[in-house]
Amino acid sequence: ALEVRLVLDQLRMWRDRGKAWGEMSVLALSSGHLTDFMDELKNAGIPYAERKDKDPPPPPHPPYGRVTLGTIHSVKGWECDVVCVVRLNYDSTKTDEAQPAFGWSIFCRSGGGDPALADKVQAQQLEKVRLLYTAMSRARRFLSLSCALPTGRNGGEPTRRSLPV
Repeated sequence: ALEVRLVLDQLRMWRDRGKAWGEMSVLALSSGHLTDFMDELKNAGIPYAERKDKDPPPPPHPPYGRVTLGTIHSVKGWECDVVCVVRLNYDSTKTDEAQPAFGWSIFCRSGGGDPALADKVQAQQLEKVRLLYTAMSRARRFLSLSCALPTGRNGGEPTRRSLPV
């Protein structure tokens, strides 16, 4: 909930500074990671358009008048002024949205001593680096990278002790 609120605050700030909603986008690795953002944009009265991976190639510029929500794969080939890449600590293979999987951990090498497994892990990490580059290169003016923090007790806001170090 905190990540969603902060991203919406950023979108509103850019709108207050004169940016059209159509010059803003929120991107994630999978469409399932955007559900909370869709709900909150709707509740806030902010117009949005969702792009799916199987949609035809997007126009050179996003649709005017609406924030674009989409997966990184769905927005290849276009740019906009404000890009928020969200849920960077979620793994696209995990379905439990309440538990971040730290799936974007691209800076460590593992494999438990098995060279073949280590090579496979490294190949997966390189693909994530390429996807992150794709997402980051969509922004013409402003780029925001964020992650969902683990929640505190009883599902509340993150506590200082629950924040990753």
